[in-house]
Amino acid sequence: MDKGNFDIDNAYSVDEAFKKLSSKRYDVVISDYQLPVKNGLEFLKELKEQQKDISFILFTGKGREEVAVEALNLGADRYINKNGSPETVYGELADAIKKTAERKKSRKLLTESEQKYRLLVEKSLQSIMIAQYSPLSIVFANTSMGKMLGYSPEELTAISSSKIGKLIYHEDRAIFFDRFRNQLEGIQANSSYEFRALRKDGSIVWIEAFATPIEYNGKPAVQAMFLDIDEHKKKAQEVLIKSEQRFRELANFLPEIVFETDVTGKITFFNQSAFEITGYSVEELKKGMNMLSFVVPEEQERAIENITKSMHGKNVGTNEYMLLRKNGSTFHALVRTSPIIFETKVKGLRGMVMDITDRKQMENKLEQYSKHLEELIETRTIELKKTQQQLIKSERFAAIGELAGIIGHDLRNPLTDINNAFRFLKEKGASISEEKSKDTFETIDKRIIHLNKIINDLLLFQRNSFGVARKIVANTNNRSFRFY
Repeated sequence: MDKGNFDIDNAYSVDEAFKKLSSKRYDVVISDYQLPVKNGLEFLKELKEQQKDISFILFTGKGREEVAVEALNLGADRYINKNGSPETVYGELADAIKKTAERKKSRKLLTESEQKYRLLVEKSLQSIMIAQYSPLSIVFANTSMGKMLGYSPEELTAISSSKIGKLIYHEDRAIFFDRFRNQLEGIQANSSYEFRALRKDGSIVWIEAFATPIEYNGKPAVQAMFLDIDEHKKKAQEVLIKSEQRFRELANFLPEIVFETDVTGKITFFNQSAFEITGYSVEELKKGMNMLSFVVPEEQERAIENITKSMHGKNVGTNEYMLLRKNGSTFHALVRTSPIIFETKVKGLRGMVMDITDRKQMENKLEQYSKHLEELIETRTIELKKTQQQLIKSERFAAIGELAGIIGHDLRNPLTDINNAFRFLKEKGASISEEKSKDTFETIDKRIIHLNKIINDLLLFQRNSFGVARKIVANTNNRSFRFY
């Protein structure tokens, strides 16, 4: 055999071979089947019993199949038959030695790498776990993972498939295992997510997971690193609680109704004004009240439609409803709502209710007053036209003409003021303050009184112009005219 790049050493018995193996390192043992005292299979068996980590090739003329099978079962790397041309046989042997030595080297490097990685993972301060599906099992957990949940790594890997789910808080199980399956199936998903886990003592801990699909022992698996974010969550919760307290303190100062509900519409918060306006007590609220119970029956369908839209994040603006008090009385109200969102999920609704009963009454009063004013102006206009016709027929046409011009001018001014005031009230409506509305009505009343005075003076003049002549003195805006 051409030694080539091989460094070959010989031994003529099994005992001699073991002596050499104990004093020097070899890559491959090549053994014949027939040896003095012990055969090649017995040699191989003793090697494995002594846990000698060395590759073994059985090189023999024994062509029996059972010898080859037994050799491979005992851990031989190759079985090569001597029978054949020396060039072919030794060429095959040389190739087997090379490939066997290379595989051994590769296995050694891989084993060392795995040992280093495993040591790194096991000693890592980060909690690491590997899990597989079908059946669901935890195949690896490091010490930090065990400490986080209050178990030893051995206890975690021994948990049965049926009990693994109990490590996850019941509200988070569905989404947790959905993400787990998506990772295994290669479905795109966020590599990190938060969930609540249950420790061995039953306490809850918030955890953030960073997961990635891998292959473990030839099967698909998910490897995840877990961070304990419980302290962060507690601080965030404290901030949220303080924020809620400030919100509720502020809400209790508002004269409008401020409320909150869960996703079913059950009221979870009322400010002080809400209790005062509706007539309900804190105890009655605690027993359970739905926001729809405050809406009159004929408007509930529209309210449900708007609530559904608002729950889905759609802006429904401000809506007017007729609402019910505890005593059965109703009041007009403007309602505006928005969804309460916590950790990307809609948890309910938050809203404000403004009682617009006074505004509605003012609008009705204004409408009635406007109609009365229109009727009054129309009546006075008809009277004025009749008076003008009679004045035209009067013998004192010139004087009356002058008087009509003066009166027309004097009538137009208060009429213009009345018209402007009326338009102002009609356009602004409920948006003007009660004080401003009162001032405008007073202006209208004064102009109507002034108009009545002018018209009464004119009618008095008209009646006297066809009877006994007597002195009539009329004064409009400090301008005098006399008839005798």
